[in-house]
Amino acid sequence: MRWKMSGKKTRRADLGVHEPSRDRCLGLIEIDSVPSGLACADGLVKEAPVRVLASRPITPAKYLVIFEGDVESVRRCLARARELAGGRFLGDTNLPHPHPELLDGLQGRMPKTEIDAVGILQTTTVSSCLQALDAALKEGEIHLLELRLAMGLGGSAFFSVTGEVSQVGVAMEAAKRVAGAAAADSVVISQPDPEFHSFLQEAPSPFTDLI
Repeated sequence: MRWKMSGKKTRRADLGVHEPSRDRCLGLIEIDSVPSGLACADGLVKEAPVRVLASRPITPAKYLVIFEGDVESVRRCLARARELAGGRFLGDTNLPHPHPELLDGLQGRMPKTEIDAVGILQTTTVSSCLQALDAALKEGEIHLLELRLAMGLGGSAFFSVTGEVSQVGVAMEAAKRVAGAAAADSVVISQPDPEFHSFLQEAPSPFTDLI
């Protein structure tokens, strides 16, 4: 992702930031087999009206389905997917009221924003990354810069956010609390050097392979 430095402070109102959705729920399920994962994806969309945000193989040789809908529909779909997965089931997540920037990030729709301090968190699983990012976005006056899930990362995931250094610090602490033992590493960079920007490439999708 390319970052643009500016002396002007980012204002949330300028970026059209919205409050967390009150009528949506995010569901995620991980399966340790691609064929079983496809069967689960098919089964869950037949179970209740949900919108699939991602349904794809991920490294290492697993399958991931992420979808959204109302609370009851997501609950029913996760239950059906667990039933279909059987022994291939690895884990799932039911996240109520996801932050809009999390949903945008899953669809590769991160708006350009000016950079202040930067916080980065890497987790060992996709589900823990999304839960941690949701907590961070709800806790601090920050914005999502980048979200990468599984591909080229051996199944792990990371996100980066920006905002005033105090807000980034608060947000990152909330993210680490939620991630718990799944938090592999994190850092807050108070003043990113312009030379650092060249190491960050634009990610049109959170599943873009880093290799």
